[in-house]
Amino acid sequence: MPALLLFGFVPLAVACSLLNLDVQPCQDDGDCSNDGSMMCVNGVCELSDVAVDATSDRNGDPTESDDDSMSSPITMTPGTSGETGDGTTGEGCPSDGCTTTEEDSADESTGPAPEPVPLVMNTDFETNISGWGPHGTCMVTSSSEWAHGGTRSAFVTGRTDTWMGAQVVVTNLIVEDVRYAVSGWVRLAGDTPTAMMQLSRKMTCTGVETSYLPLGMALAANDGWAQIEATLTVPNGCDASEVTLYFEGATIGVVPDATFLDFYVDDVVAVPD
Repeated sequence: MPALLLFGFVPLAVACSLLNLDVQPCQDDGDCSNDGSMMCVNGVCELSDVAVDATSDRNGDPTESDDDSMSSPITMTPGTSGETGDGTTGEGCPSDGCTTTEEDSADESTGPAPEPVPLVMNTDFETNISGWGPHGTCMVTSSSEWAHGGTRSAFVTGRTDTWMGAQVVVTNLIVEDVRYAVSGWVRLAGDTPTAMMQLSRKMTCTGVETSYLPLGMALAANDGWAQIEATLTVPNGCDASEVTLYFEGATIGVVPDATFLDFYVDDVVAVPD
């Protein structure tokens, strides 16, 4: 009987066996494999869809690329966008970005703090009383009658109150939060042998009422010189519109019956301590 006729009467698995084809007959999928790689189709074991996909992956289109640029994703970290080979960005900033610190801003806006300098330029009155003037309605002149050093001193007359005397304004020279050593020599004029005198300061900070403060005192006499020593500091943030040093006192009795004595001032020093 021709082989073609056999296929009309014999099952396909038997026909394949007669033709020596590598075919495994089956009744269900369990006869083909335990892992699902084979399945029973029309009584013959065939590769399942899972096995076909796996074979296609191995022999056909790749699922992984050998190209490192494809397998290694590129990540960007903050501050490195636009980075060049020298570690800077296109704008010339470092790779961590351009930043301005508070200190840099302060330096740019205010500059370095001024160096403290002596507050009193005319200390000995040898030439004139330049820089000095009356505190109140009294008079301040240059005198050769008495001098602590050199040949001249400042002479204060015409006083009508205890606080009147010789003053020097130091607003433009003083530096905040710097301690200054201040001193001056005083002497009484006239017949009164002794009287208390003091060195005081007048200060007006921004937004604050003007204040008056005694800095130092000494017992002045008409037969010699007495030194008054003190310190002066303007607080940080004062932003003073006026800082004035002045000599006062030399009063005998009680107002309104008091006597306000004339006096001399010489060799005044106010320097950073």
